[in-house]
Amino acid sequence: MTAKHVSIGEPVNKSEEKVFKYLKETLPDDYTLLTNLTVNQSGHDYDFDAVVLGKHAIYVLEIKDYGGIIRGDAAKWQVHNDNGSVYQVPRNPLAQVAMQARVLKENLRRLNPKFSRLYVQEIVCLAGEKRPQIDIQDSAQRLQKIQWYRGIEKFLSDPSRLSYPPEWHPTTDDIFKFHSDIIKAIQTGFSARPALPQNIRKYKIEERAWNSRRYRAYLASREGSYPSRSLLKVYKVPATENLAAAQKYVENLERELTALRAVRDRGDISSGGYKNVVVGYDAFPLFGSERQIREYVVVMEWVEGKNLLDLIHSQGLSLRRKYQIAAQICRGIQFAHSADVIHRNLNLKNIICDVNGVVKIVNFDFAKFIGRTPMSTFTIPGNMPEDMLKEYLDDFMKQRKYVAPEICKDDGLPSFHDANNATDLYALGVILFELFAGALLVKGMSPTFDALREVAALDEKASANIALLFSKSPSDRESVSLDLLSKELTRLAQNLKKEDELPLLPAGFNFGQYEIISC
Repeated sequence: MTAKHVSIGEPVNKSEEKVFKYLKETLPDDYTLLTNLTVNQSGHDYDFDAVVLGKHAIYVLEIKDYGGIIRGDAAKWQVHNDNGSVYQVPRNPLAQVAMQARVLKENLRRLNPKFSRLYVQEIVCLAGEKRPQIDIQDSAQRLQKIQWYRGIEKFLSDPSRLSYPPEWHPTTDDIFKFHSDIIKAIQTGFSARPALPQNIRKYKIEERAWNSRRYRAYLASREGSYPSRSLLKVYKVPATENLAAAQKYVENLERELTALRAVRDRGDISSGGYKNVVVGYDAFPLFGSERQIREYVVVMEWVEGKNLLDLIHSQGLSLRRKYQIAAQICRGIQFAHSADVIHRNLNLKNIICDVNGVVKIVNFDFAKFIGRTPMSTFTIPGNMPEDMLKEYLDDFMKQRKYVAPEICKDDGLPSFHDANNATDLYALGVILFELFAGALLVKGMSPTFDALREVAALDEKASANIALLFSKSPSDRESVSLDLLSKELTRLAQNLKKEDELPLLPAGFNFGQYEIISC
């Protein structure tokens, strides 16, 4: 048997080459293997190691060179190698490949509506030479999606192993008739996955974390340094003969590291908020021909965890956990403000909760500096290059509910040169409301704080302070002490009775103009 192989891009390592060879040799000859492809969705590139077109379904394979004993749970894995070393997996591969499967299905449906009923199954394919031992505390349905590469062809040929919805009948569905159209759609709408660099200067690249329109993000390691693992954000610098324009572009890219260094150097550590702001380590240019800057690299702390939006969507957060998260967000913002740094882009996606429960505020690439630094004059949109400005304005239009009313101009665009501490405090109010209510604000109306107080068990003092953060008056917002609010939230978490930890939103609970989600 030899399956058809359509190579869209190049394998990035020997493990992929080994698995591709095995699949070609063992899959039925009417199956098709597509490898190393990428698709852009909402400004982000999603990479696929392999996609298998089978008889009953489409399979998305995320290939991992893991062996030994794999321990963990639904949130994190550890690989215990035969040599005694332990590798902490940065992201749960099951969650990663599930996202890839959703993206593939959405894009196939967009390319051709007749693909809407095709079933897409995600699989983590382990490529170690020996069969690994799986000791992961997770559901049986999810665990069967973890397969050793030897013998995986049996899984890919057995419809009873699929996680089909009950109204579907996989044993009678046959999607071979769609294969040629799917291949054509993928070759048209997808592209070759960029090659993974082995090293960027002194950093060894372990894997691609994500892509955006402006940069590629990599998880990297560096021997003999602490911490050993970092996040590298690699920005492409547009080619230009205008040296002044190129320098201006690089200066804007330096903004994030400059902001984070200012926070570390000048922030008031007495609040403990230094733990709640991501750390910036380094930045350097990569030169092309004629000594022109080709790319610019910013090295950050690697934060292993989920952003707050994903966390609210995917987990039932206890009330105690919500209090703890809210208190840490307040401390992180207070710490940044004490260094005269304003974030200007606070939202649920820019707050990461790591696997140890520590909250980190990230993405300071649009920060504003008040007074004391040479970069304080660089504001949005003034000196920002056109493509950077376009991406930011696109993000702004999606996240405008977090933007304080005083910096929205008549034409609806932001005037961020007027941003100050009160700007961040307004965004904080929206974030805290969404965290406690489990309700995503979709229209710009005043939150129903009486309802919020009932569901979140906030006392009158804490609820009144959060309500002040929504005031149209910047001075009202600035009257809120983040130090006192964080202490009040910490006290509520400590005094919460166990039976009150997880109040659920009753069916049909009305917060007004909000989209209720499950959390």
